[in-house]
Amino acid sequence: MISTSVTTLVLGVALVVSLRRFAPSTIFNNPQEGKKAERYRVRWVVRLGNRIVPVMTDQIACFFSEDKSNYLMTFDGERYIVDATMDAILEALDPARFFRINRSCISALKAIESAMVDAGRYTVEIKPKPGEVSTVVTRSRESEFLRWLEKG
Repeated sequence: MISTSVTTLVLGVALVVSLRRFAPSTIFNNPQEGKKAERYRVRWVVRLGNRIVPVMTDQIACFFSEDKSNYLMTFDGERYIVDATMDAILEALDPARFFRINRSCISALKAIESAMVDAGRYTVEIKPKPGEVSTVVTRSRESEFLRWLEKG
C-alpha cells in the first residue's frame, strides 16, 4: 500500500513538471526566458471627451502630474489625461527610452534638449515644455540620470 503522503508528493512533482513544460516561463522566474517575455507598452489608449485616441509610445515626449491628474504630452504638444499612477506608467515604459526626472515628470530621451546645472542641481529642458511642472532632477537620482543620458 502506498501512503497518502507519498501519493501527494508524487502528484505534486508531476504537477510541477507539467507546469514547467506547458505554463508561461514567468511563473518560475527563469531569467533567460523572462527577458524574452519582457515587453513595454507600444501604445497608450487615452480619452479625449467622448473619443478614444491611441497614442504610440514613440510619439510621447513626457508624462507629468498637474492638478492631481497625470498627463502624457506628445511631441506635437497635444496633452491627454492618463488613468494610471506615475509608478504604473514608469513600469510600462522602456527604461532605455524614458527616465523619471522627479515625482511629477517622466521624460523621453528624445524630448530632452539640454540640462542646466545651477548650484549642483540639474534642470532638464524638455521640448515641448510640460506646463508649469518642475523638471529639476531629484538629488538622489542625479548620477543615475547622467549615466542614462550618456547611454542613450
